Amino acid sequence: MHISKFDPRLDELLNSEQVVLRSDSGAIVASTQDLEECECSVLQVSFKLLGGKGGFGSLLRAIGSQIHNTTDRKSCRNLDGTRIRSKEYEKDLVEAKKRKIEKDKQVAIEREEKRQKKMETIVKTAAGEHGGKHYFEDEEYVESKEKSTAQTAESVALAAAKLRKQAEEKRRKDEEARRIREQSAGDDTDSDCSSLEDEFMPVKSVVNTGPTRPIKGGSATASAKTSSHSDAMYSHLLGKNVGERKPFELHKVQDIELEALESIDSLMSESLERLGELLMLRGLKATGTIPERADRLWKVRGLSTSEYPEVIVAKR
Repeated sequence: MHISKFDPRLDELLNSEQVVLRSDSGAIVASTQDLEECECSVLQVSFKLLGGKGGFGSLLRAIGSQIHNTTDRKSCRNLDGTRIRSKEYEKDLVEAKKRKIEKDKQVAIEREEKRQKKMETIVKTAAGEHGGKHYFEDEEYVESKEKSTAQTAESVALAAAKLRKQAEEKRRKDEEARRIREQSAGDDTDSDCSSLEDEFMPVKSVVNTGPTRPIKGGSATASAKTSSHSDAMYSHLLGKNVGERKPFELHKVQDIELEALESIDSLMSESLERLGELLMLRGLKATGTIPERADRLWKVRGLSTSEYPEVIVAKR
């Protein structure tokens, strides 16, 4: 008897690609012929599932070994959707507020205790109870101390006034003496200057003892004599006449004609100073050794001033 007669859905299952039929022995029943040859009373129906080729489990195990285990669960959320970190922050804030309130109460209590203790000390001190400390309370001594202090200040003030008076008298006397000296010095100025000139006049040196130009009125002024006296003193100390004027000497340089020279050897025979003078006459650089100076002169031989090379022309 065909097994499909017992269950008419077997034909549909055999033609379906989503199920797999197996016999009691585990053999796959894929067609009607396999079903007729199969001597079994029970068929196992397995549904097919879509999937990969495998190896996914090993891949998960490999990744799992690289993940570090952590105990930080603050980023997780509770059933309300709030992060655990936020809840802990709220708890810490509430505890901090409680600690702040308790600390303020303790500080207020300590401040009040210190104030009361200070007031008690003040009351006891005013009542004569010093708490073991010794206070000197001699009224006679206090009065004598105040009196001596006042007398000392008065004595210092009197001494300062006396010193000011003495200084004023000394200043007045000094002004009077200076005025008398100025009055007497007006008559003896010429004689004093003459005596100073005689004393400091050099013996062997001829010095300028007065102005060279005649002065209106016929006599030399005090400033002119003072200047002459200064020249005389410096001349005596230095051993020569300070006011002596030396004649001015003009040094003339004799030029040579470069065109008349046959070779540069004629210039090489000149001295270093002579070559420098010839270079300066022509406005050329006058530094360097004898060959360098002679070479510069030889380069401008037969040239006009405007034709001189700029390299050897001295900067003005």
